[in-house]
Amino acid sequence: MLAVVGLLSWVIDRELTGDLVSVDLERQLASAQRLAQMLDTPAVRARGDTLVAARGLPIREFLEASGSDADGHRAFIERAFLERLETEPNYLQLRVLDRSGRERIRVERLVEHGAVRILKDHALQDKSDRDYFKQGMQLADGKVYTSPIELNREHGKVEQPNKPVVRTLVRVSGGGGALGLVILNVDLRPTLREVRAAVAAGDKAYVVNADGYFILHPVPADEFAKDLGGNATLKREFPQLSLSGVEAPHVGLEHPELGAVAVVPLRLADSVPLRVFTVRRSVDSSVASAVRTSVLPVVVAGLLAALVIAFLLARAIARPLEQVTQAVAAFPREAKVSLPTTHSDEVGSLARTFERMRDEVVEREAALELERKRFERLFEQAPGALFLIDAGDRVRLANARAALLTGKPAERLIGADVAELFPERRRSEVRECLASFRENEQGEPLDLAVKQGAGEVDVELNLGSVAAENDAAILMILLDVSRRNQTEANLKRSNRELEQFAYVASHDLQEPLRMVASYTELLARRYEGKLDEKADQYIRFASDGARRMQALVVDLLEFSRIETEGKPLEPVDTQRVVREVLGALAVRIKETQADIVVGELPEVQGDAGQLCQVFQNLISNALKFAKDGIPPRVHITARRAPPYWEFEVTDHGIGIPAQDAERVFKMFQRLHSRDAYPGSGIGLSITKRIIERHEGRIWLDPASTEGSTFRFALRPAERDNQAT
Repeated sequence: MLAVVGLLSWVIDRELTGDLVSVDLERQLASAQRLAQMLDTPAVRARGDTLVAARGLPIREFLEASGSDADGHRAFIERAFLERLETEPNYLQLRVLDRSGRERIRVERLVEHGAVRILKDHALQDKSDRDYFKQGMQLADGKVYTSPIELNREHGKVEQPNKPVVRTLVRVSGGGGALGLVILNVDLRPTLREVRAAVAAGDKAYVVNADGYFILHPVPADEFAKDLGGNATLKREFPQLSLSGVEAPHVGLEHPELGAVAVVPLRLADSVPLRVFTVRRSVDSSVASAVRTSVLPVVVAGLLAALVIAFLLARAIARPLEQVTQAVAAFPREAKVSLPTTHSDEVGSLARTFERMRDEVVEREAALELERKRFERLFEQAPGALFLIDAGDRVRLANARAALLTGKPAERLIGADVAELFPERRRSEVRECLASFRENEQGEPLDLAVKQGAGEVDVELNLGSVAAENDAAILMILLDVSRRNQTEANLKRSNRELEQFAYVASHDLQEPLRMVASYTELLARRYEGKLDEKADQYIRFASDGARRMQALVVDLLEFSRIETEGKPLEPVDTQRVVREVLGALAVRIKETQADIVVGELPEVQGDAGQLCQVFQNLISNALKFAKDGIPPRVHITARRAPPYWEFEVTDHGIGIPAQDAERVFKMFQRLHSRDAYPGSGIGLSITKRIIERHEGRIWLDPASTEGSTFRFALRPAERDNQAT
């Protein structure tokens, strides 16, 4: 009898232990998957917000504009960024970088969940050397780049306190190619705290990146060792554990010295590879101990008891199982059917496991519902008309602005052929644009017109990929640009009229001024010393004023000719241009004993005559504004800053205060008196106008501590551009 009891006890012990170990491993894997989803959620949300910001805000217009137009666009974008950061406490920064890598707009959060501010120009940084900038500039249109998780850096150094961030980037393009990037920095500190808090009791959770460094570790000091110069890695801490071959969620007991290991591979926002894994030690021994402690005495007692006790025991087990069965059958219609979770036996363990699984499903459904509502609000409140287009070019979803733009109710737009919304003459162009985007997943903004009642409205069409598995959906964004087009047309007409006026005025003023100058000089030669001293002084004043006016008119005439008489842009050897300028300034260079060092300079796309004037103005200023008693020193260099060549002209003269960095490029703005430094105050204005005609930009480097450093960016020669 005792032998039979022992055999039955052994069989039951093995079977129940194996089943419960399997259940425990599945719970461990489900817990690791939940941690991975928590880590992925903020990056997925940030991708959508970054794409909407790049397509829905006038960022392309801002990067292409200058002067007051750029200021207006900038103010609008800064307000939109500010409102977004105020509503999303985990968002750390929203920025716009131009194609040279320099920040043009930056809105940031000062402390976690704290105040938000807009940075001034002097605080904006150059990010051209960062990997995420280089990756972003290579993006196809409509694509979003997600950076690896790393510690945030400011001015090249890890920011204190440490801020784990993930960045999402979208490239902004114009007619001439890439214009810059929109970048969103997400603060992952709250997410990592939530992940730590959600780790199941008895588990240790880890997250490692593709290089094997820990993003999450039970010991925080071992996190982000690569950024902080540490040596904590997966290979160093777990030499027996290899995760590189794990491509699907997995849990097992392959490493007895570790215990149970659950691994969940994760591509953060479908981009950045990570591995989430948890370790639970001594799983089978703890479960077996629980089985032997609670089950075997019951089995032995049942074998030795009378039939009445066996009957009562059967009833006690059957009822909880019936409750579990009813709860499984009722789910998900009834999510709160009672379960025997208070039982301490296997049935109770099974009931508690099902209850946790049921609660997780309910939580995930609630999270999905929240994301759905957030998407609906974002879709409806987007600043442009949004259409979700299926593979057959039919509208699946349209927002309120789409209905307003087309003059049709949103329900009438659903199912409509999207090409029918455009005038018949442009429909084939729309279909070709959609087909090309599906094939290449990239495309340039397209200027079109959309039908609105009996008339038409000018729009800009942008496309973005929102396709999922087995789904070729496209997001079409239409921006009403009728007011912008009218403004641009008025501005172009006004500029042409102003240029013509400046040319005519300056040209017609030259002859009267030459006459005034000639007669005042004649008075000076004939009557100097024959009248009293005041008369001589008045004649000198008149003569000097006439000469200055002549110089101003000549400069104004030159300024007006930059656009009207400029030659077509072609490949220009800037090394030869600088040699010609130095030859023209040879006398002045010899007089001042100047030391001019010229590095290797590239070919660019430009007007050789106008580029000569740029270098001549900058070098002449360096010679003019030298320190007293010290021979001028000038360094001219160039470096590649894709997609531009960036030139640098540095001197060691008297320098320019940082607060005057913009003022020096304005017409007739002088920082010194005419007696101290002669000139008309228009030279740098002409230089800036020439650079802008070449689709570049020029600025004064505020970081220069001795003298002045002017930088300007020019497009490479077309054959050079194609080669690179």
